[in-house]
Amino acid sequence: MIKVHATAETRSHIMQLVDVYRARIVDVAPDSLMVEVTGTEDKIDSLLDVLRPYGVIEACARPGAMARGGARTPRSGPRRGPAGPDAANRPEAGQTMQCGSPPER
Repeated sequence: MIKVHATAETRSHIMQLVDVYRARIVDVAPDSLMVEVTGTEDKIDSLLDVLRPYGVIEACARPGAMARGGARTPRSGPRRGPAGPDAANRPEAGQTMQCGSPPER
Protein backbone atom coordinates (compact mmCIF):
# COMPACT_ATOMS: atom_id res chain seq x y z
CA MET A 1 0.00 0.00 0.00
CA ILE A 2 1.18 3.47 -0.84
CA LYS A 3 -0.43 6.65 0.48
CA VAL A 4 0.30 9.58 -1.82
CA HIS A 5 -0.55 13.26 -1.50
CA ALA A 6 -3.14 14.26 -4.12
CA THR A 7 -4.63 17.66 -4.85
CA ALA A 8 -7.58 18.33 -7.11
CA GLU A 9 -5.06 19.26 -9.82
CA THR A 10 -2.87 16.14 -9.50
CA ARG A 11 -5.46 13.47 -8.63
CA SER A 12 -6.33 12.45 -12.22
CA HIS A 13 -2.66 12.22 -13.25
CA ILE A 14 -1.84 10.03 -10.25
CA MET A 15 -4.82 7.81 -11.08
CA GLN A 16 -3.53 7.41 -14.65
CA LEU A 17 -0.08 6.41 -13.36
CA VAL A 18 -1.65 3.90 -10.97
CA ASP A 19 -3.60 2.42 -13.88
CA VAL A 20 -0.43 2.02 -15.98
CA TYR A 21 1.09 -0.06 -13.16
CA ARG A 22 -2.12 -2.09 -12.86
CA ALA A 23 -2.45 -1.03 -9.26
CA ARG A 24 -5.72 0.01 -7.59
CA ILE A 25 -6.95 3.04 -5.72
CA VAL A 26 -8.42 1.59 -2.53
CA ASP A 27 -9.14 4.78 -0.57
CA VAL A 28 -9.75 8.40 -1.49
CA ALA A 29 -9.38 11.29 0.95
CA PRO A 30 -9.58 15.02 0.26
CA ASP A 31 -5.78 15.33 0.24
CA SER A 32 -4.52 11.82 -0.54
CA LEU A 33 -5.03 8.50 -2.34
CA MET A 34 -4.27 5.02 -1.00
CA VAL A 35 -2.85 2.77 -3.70
CA GLU A 36 -2.65 -1.03 -3.57
CA VAL A 37 0.08 -2.50 -5.74
CA THR A 38 1.29 -6.08 -6.13
CA GLY A 39 4.14 -7.49 -8.12
CA THR A 40 7.88 -7.67 -8.11
CA GLU A 41 10.00 -5.48 -5.89
CA ASP A 42 11.22 -3.66 -9.03
CA LYS A 43 7.64 -2.86 -10.09
CA ILE A 44 6.76 -1.52 -6.64
CA ASP A 45 9.97 0.52 -6.46
CA SER A 46 9.27 1.92 -9.92
CA LEU A 47 5.77 3.01 -8.92
CA LEU A 48 7.18 4.62 -5.77
CA ASP A 49 9.69 6.49 -7.94
CA VAL A 50 7.00 7.95 -10.22
CA LEU A 51 4.75 8.86 -7.27
CA ARG A 52 7.53 10.41 -5.17
CA PRO A 53 7.28 13.88 -6.88
CA TYR A 54 3.63 14.07 -5.75
CA GLY A 55 4.56 13.35 -2.14
CA VAL A 56 4.55 9.76 -0.89
CA ILE A 57 3.18 10.02 2.63
CA GLU A 58 3.48 6.39 3.64
CA ALA A 59 4.43 3.02 2.19
CA CYS A 60 3.09 -0.15 3.80
CA ALA A 61 3.91 -3.80 3.27
CA ARG A 62 2.17 -6.87 4.61
CA PRO A 63 4.46 -9.03 6.69
CA GLY A 64 5.98 -11.69 4.49
CA ALA A 65 8.46 -11.88 1.68
CA MET A 66 8.55 -8.14 0.96
CA ALA A 67 8.94 -7.18 4.61
CA ARG A 68 11.58 -9.89 5.17
CA GLY A 69 13.38 -9.12 1.95
CA GLY A 70 13.32 -12.81 1.03
CA ALA A 71 12.02 -14.66 -1.97
CA ARG A 72 8.43 -15.83 -2.06
CA THR A 73 7.49 -19.44 -2.51
CA PRO A 74 5.83 -19.82 -5.92
CA ARG A 75 2.13 -20.57 -5.70
CA SER A 76 2.52 -23.26 -8.33
CA GLY A 77 5.24 -25.04 -6.34
CA PRO A 78 4.73 -28.14 -4.23
CA ARG A 79 2.65 -27.78 -1.11
CA ARG A 80 3.57 -29.45 2.15
CA GLY A 81 0.43 -30.18 4.08
CA PRO A 82 -2.74 -28.11 3.92
CA ALA A 83 -1.05 -24.78 4.66
CA GLY A 84 1.96 -24.97 2.33
CA PRO A 85 5.67 -24.54 3.09
CA ASP A 86 5.56 -20.84 4.01
CA ALA A 87 2.49 -20.94 6.28
CA ALA A 88 4.45 -19.77 9.32
CA ASN A 89 5.45 -16.57 7.49
CA ARG A 90 1.99 -15.62 6.23
CA PRO A 91 0.01 -12.96 8.07
CA GLU A 92 -3.13 -13.98 9.88
CA ALA A 93 -6.41 -12.50 8.69
CA GLY A 94 -6.75 -8.99 10.07
CA GLN A 95 -3.10 -8.76 11.14
CA THR A 96 -1.73 -5.22 11.35
CA MET A 97 0.31 -4.05 8.38
CA GLN A 98 3.85 -2.71 8.76
CA CYS A 99 3.83 0.92 7.67
CA GLY A 100 6.23 3.78 7.61
CA SER A 101 7.79 6.48 5.56
CA PRO A 102 9.05 5.24 2.20
CA PRO A 103 12.77 4.62 1.84
CA GLU A 104 14.69 7.52 0.32
CA ARG A 105 16.31 6.99 -3.07
